Amino acid sequence: MWPQIPVDIAGYSYKWNILGYDIARNAAGEIVIGGGLGYFLSYEIGSFLAQCINFPLQRNITFKSHGNILYQAIWYLIAWVLISLFCNGINGLWLPIAQAYFSPAVYNLLVTFITSGVSMVIYFFAYKIIPAVRLNAPRSIQPTYPFTKTVLTHSYVC
Repeated sequence: MWPQIPVDIAGYSYKWNILGYDIARNAAGEIVIGGGLGYFLSYEIGSFLAQCINFPLQRNITFKSHGNILYQAIWYLIAWVLISLFCNGINGLWLPIAQAYFSPAVYNLLVTFITSGVSMVIYFFAYKIIPAVRLNAPRSIQPTYPFTKTVLTHSYVC
């Protein structure tokens, strides 16, 4: 676990980590959620494998991109690493306190919201950097303007 900086917030002392998780214990001292390097690696490996599935789907289906796949994959990897570091850093600050005062259902829901928010912001900028094919409307359904000879060839009723 790294960097293990001692933190004291609201009378609760713990070590802040970006890489690695502390072991969560209940009031009786029993382990509720395992921590350490093994828990951290299992989470990050699972997250990485999910991104290995998500990247081609986003690239090929959602954005229909035909750009340089190596360039896009590198930027996607950079975004994933940033999300992992930011989320681990943020959650490392408040999660040990939340584990002491709230049920796992509550603080895990908050972890989900924080991870989603950070992912949304970072991937927004990553998808601005990763070039996608512009979705232009075909010429035959472009809007017409007064005094032009172009006529719409399709009509749509909503």
